[in-house]
Amino acid sequence: MKTLVKCFWIFVLGSFIGCIIEHIWCFIRNGCLMIRRSFLYLPLIPIYGIAALFLVYFSDNIGYDFWKVFLIGVIVSAVVEYFCSFIQEKIFKTKSWDYSDFKYNLHGRINLVYSLGFGLMSVFIVRIIKLFSIYIDKVYYSNFFLIITIILVLLFFTDALLSSFACIRYSKRKQGILASNVFERFLDNKYPDSIIEKVYNNSVYVGWFGSKIMLFFYKIYC
Repeated sequence: MKTLVKCFWIFVLGSFIGCIIEHIWCFIRNGCLMIRRSFLYLPLIPIYGIAALFLVYFSDNIGYDFWKVFLIGVIVSAVVEYFCSFIQEKIFKTKSWDYSDFKYNLHGRINLVYSLGFGLMSVFIVRIIKLFSIYIDKVYYSNFFLIITIILVLLFFTDALLSSFACIRYSKRKQGILASNVFERFLDNKYPDSIIEKVYNNSVYVGWFGSKIMLFFYKIYC
């Protein structure tokens, strides 16, 4: 159980750090602040959290030497980014990034320059997570930590589901499908196109949006 809790917190911390990095990078490139997150509310980008879990796992087994972590970071970031891009496009029919204009890119999903950059960031991120992991060991058995963990788990899954439902409803509106129940009307009023397009401003629609899995849960609640 302790390992599972630590993995969850590492995932959340990695997702949060990734969100901060995306905001900073967006400001450097565009000269303005833009929303960069994967959920409607929580400042998290799960792709970074997934990469953080792999980074910590391999670093624990191979070592925390600078060049080892750097190399692991390059490989892990490239694999995770390519895989997530492929899944997003095939299941959700959207693209959040396209490196086709970069040299040394692979199918526009990854490119060498960014992978090397992620490798450098990995050294920094892994050290933060390692310190955080030590802190978790110290507070794991406290009631306060348990309560915070439970609250965060509930918030995470609630936001994940709500974000998915809102995006699916956004896709249906684009297809001209009217709301058929109270929940869909709530989604239309609370999360109109302007909100979805503001939160997911870097996503490009390339086809039908919803996946069968998300539609399954969507139908249960709707």
